[in-house]
Order: sequence, then structure tokens, then C-alpha cells
Amino acid sequence: HFSRLFKRACGLSPHEFVLRRRVERAKELLRAEPELAVADVAAEVGFCDQSHLTARFRRLTGLTPGAYRAQVPHERPTG
Repeated sequence: HFSRLFKRACGLSPHEFVLRRRVERAKELLRAEPELAVADVAAEVGFCDQSHLTARFRRLTGLTPGAYRAQVPHERPTG
């Protein structure tokens, strides 16, 4: 019941919503922490390993996390 209501409200299943949110957080970390290894980013955002993050990241963005990091300017957090 919850899944149906969630999907109706958000347009995504709860699982897909969480995966997309994890990838968005990974993108933030890749921009803000260039010295952080991709495996560490994966662990930080809740993926079991780097390959799982890479597969989901590529599916949603069309890029690997490393390629994404190379393309975007780095942002240092201000706080």
C-alpha cells in the first residue's frame, strides 16, 4: 500500500527514490571532496561498494563517477 501511494505521489518507487537521492549526494561529494576516493564516496552515501555506485551513477547520469568528477568544477563547502 505504501509503495503504491509513494509512487503515485513521487512518480518513483521508494527504492528508486532512495537510489536517486544517493546518486545526487554522491555528485555533491565528488564536487566538494576531490581527494575522496570513489570507493569512499560509495560507502558514505550507502552503496555496498564502488561498482554498485558506478553502475547506478552511469545509469542515471550517463557518466562514471570518475568521469563526472573530471568534468565538473570542484566546490569547496563554505561552512
